[in-house]
Formats: sequence, structure tokens, C-alpha cells
Amino acid sequence: MKKMNININKNLSQMKKYSEIYLFVFLNAFLILCDQIVKLIIENNMNLHDSFAALGFLRITYVQNYGAAFSILSGQKIVLIVITLLIISFLIAFFIKKQIKDLLYIVSIVMVTAGGIGNLIDRIFRGYVVDYFDIKIWPFDDFAIFNFADCLVVVGAIIFAIKFIISEFFHTKT
Repeated sequence: MKKMNININKNLSQMKKYSEIYLFVFLNAFLILCDQIVKLIIENNMNLHDSFAALGFLRITYVQNYGAAFSILSGQKIVLIVITLLIISFLIAFFIKKQIKDLLYIVSIVMVTAGGIGNLIDRIFRGYVVDYFDIKIWPFDDFAIFNFADCLVVVGAIIFAIKFIISEFFHTKT
């Protein structure tokens, strides 16, 4: 019985040691799955350029984006794939090398990697990114149409930048 207790404690200790990695992988998988499910729903239920009101200022408009944000680098699929892979690789290496323990830091990195991977999946398998959020409120009447993955990348990058600046300048533990 005592040997069993030691093994259970050892296993729990190992799980706790890797809990940040488990959280990182689980959250990435969950967010990527959510992103891809929404895109499938949009593609399977709307025609290209169809649009409907979701909220007062938010429309769902199905477009195919062959570029990055605001359609920059349109038609440069390979360049966008390489850039995305480099950014994702950097963030994963940063997460592992720094042994990040701070939950907000982990979530910010997950948001950027999950959003990047979600759009990367689109570029590789569809040849374009499915976008659908269309804001129609002044002064954003002509704002770019975007998707959930884009939201993850932008919010995650902002949180990451703030956490990074704070940790670098105030030497807080990550």
C-alpha cells in the first residue's frame, strides 16, 4: 500500500510539473477547434459575400481573405505561411525556454498561437482565410472583415506585449 501511495504522489508531482504544458496544449486545441467549427458553419451555411445582422453594429459577412490583416500581402500564401510558422515557433520556444508559470502570460501566448494556427489551417487547406465579423458602427463602417482567430491574435499580442514590458522593466517573475 505504501508503494502505491509513493507512485500516486510521484505521478501527481509529475502532472503538476507539466501542468503549464498541459494547459497550453489543451487551450490551444480548444480555441483552434472553436475557430474551425465557426468557419465550417459559415462556409456551409452562407454564400460568399452573404451578410446578415447579428447585433446592432455587428454583421456576419462571409468573405475569403487571400492576404493577412486588411488583405495585406494578398496572394502571398507561401510568405504568409512562413511568417506564421516563424511567429508560432518563436512563441512556443519562448514559452518552453522561459518556463512560463504566469497564467496571463500563458493565456496570451496561447491566444496568439491558437489564432495563428487557426488561420494557418485555412491558408494551407483552403487557400484563403475565412473571415466573417463585419463591424458597422461609425467610425468603423469600412473596417476590415475579420474572424475569431484574428481576435485571438490581436488580444493575445496586446496582453503578451504588456506582460513582456512589465516583466522586463520591473523584473517580475514570468
